[in-house]
Amino acid sequence: MKLFTRKNIIIAVTILLVVFVIYARTGLEMSEGDKTKVRQYLLEKGDIIKEGGGSMHFLVYGEFKKVTSDEDKLREVLVAAKEGDTDKLNKILDDL
Repeated sequence: MKLFTRKNIIIAVTILLVVFVIYARTGLEMSEGDKTKVRQYLLEKGDIIKEGGGSMHFLVYGEFKKVTSDEDKLREVLVAAKEGDTDKLNKILDDL
């Protein structure tokens, strides 16, 4: 009995393709969900961010870190959060 027959290879490739498609779709949906959570966070904590309360800019940075790993964007987020500029934070989130 041969292991690498044409039929077995087609079945294996089909299974891998299905798994890849499911993984890709789930990853995209989770990313959008995280952006929605960050937007909700900005709405709820907007007044505190504008006041510059304590270490709030680090908490905002942490929320954005869940959405992106781009260090340049995260640096912009940290600067905008320190300034209390929620409009700029929302614009950065839209650009992600």
